[in-house]
Amino acid sequence: MSACYLVNDLDQLSKQLSIPILVVTSMDQSKRRGSLFSRLRDSGDLEYSAITALFLVENKRRRVMLPDRAIDLVVAKNRYGETGKIPLVYYANTMTIREKRTS
Repeated sequence: MSACYLVNDLDQLSKQLSIPILVVTSMDQSKRRGSLFSRLRDSGDLEYSAITALFLVENKRRRVMLPDRAIDLVVAKNRYGETGKIPLVYYANTMTIREKRTS
């Protein structure tokens, strides 16, 4: 079964059940350049059929205390709303992702 058929079937199921479907996929780490969509594995079907596309991306420019990691939630596609970036922190000790705590 190709990814195209799978995405189409998930879309139909989502509409029948009136629920969102979350598809989790991996990034192609060999592609260092290009859009986030082009780095998705088998991205073509997901790019065109997805209503919203979210990416968690490490932000190496923002400083946080080790062992925590600065990450951004990137809303790369949103058919019915805004796109943009939300700065977050992965807190290693509690294994949680939250907005950056203020001191």
